[in-house]
Amino acid sequence: MKASKALFFAILLAVPSTGTGCAYRLYRMVPSSQERIKIIASAPQDYVISVDTGKAEELQVPTDGRVDISIPSYRPTCGIYLFNEIKVGGGVDRSNNWYVSASRAGNPVRRLSLRQIRKLPVDESGYHLLQLSK
Repeated sequence: MKASKALFFAILLAVPSTGTGCAYRLYRMVPSSQERIKIIASAPQDYVISVDTGKAEELQVPTDGRVDISIPSYRPTCGIYLFNEIKVGGGVDRSNNWYVSASRAGNPVRRLSLRQIRKLPVDESGYHLLQLSK
């Protein structure tokens, strides 16, 4: 009798938890934006900025070194949660996989992800300062 009661309670506890296994969360869209970068170099106009956000774009740097980069809107991948509480995967931020490269005379000088660009120091005008030469 005791064994059957224990088995009954074990089944009673196990059944609800099997129905709540993994849950997927669809994150909201990240709107399009602009990143502002200022190239710090003796001759910033000698550099070309390449932006890879799914489509390649090249921008010639002007003499003041200021470049505005357009970032398209996107939706992060679905997040996967165990019991709808513990994150176990998904939710990848594309700003880690989108890159900004600086090249001079066709030779790559520096390559940073958008996340790394956003961590650079910012001047009073809101431009991220990217040091390429002293």
